[in-house]
Amino acid sequence: MVRIDHRQLQMCLHDPVVKRRPTPSSTNRQLDDQKVRSPQQRSTAPPRGLVQTDSPNFLCSSLPQHWRCNKTLPRAFTVVALGNDVPDGVVVTVMAGNEDNSSAELRNATATMKQGYAHFNDLRFIGRSGRGETD
Repeated sequence: MVRIDHRQLQMCLHDPVVKRRPTPSSTNRQLDDQKVRSPQQRSTAPPRGLVQTDSPNFLCSSLPQHWRCNKTLPRAFTVVALGNDVPDGVVVTVMAGNEDNSSAELRNATATMKQGYAHFNDLRFIGRSGRGETD
């Protein structure tokens, strides 16, 4: 079993896959701004199932306290970008660790940002939890 601490989850944002997006007209932009509201604009508390990260600009899915290695999480892990600073097509990579293992090995730890969300459908923690000693 791996003990997971969401406070130590880190995210890396890479250059967008799509280099340039078309700029919407001012009327379309106003409509988009009215339709799209970030979770932060709706309430000061994070939406259910999301937790604060070390960065005030991002939320992420909550993680179970304990989880077996190499097993799929009970639901897709999601990273939410607050505001409009992260364009669609940006590649997001997550990293994790705890006090026993500062750099956990992850599988399927890369996703693409789309409409402010990056969904990691099959994120898995691989390897040992850091418990016990080997000679």
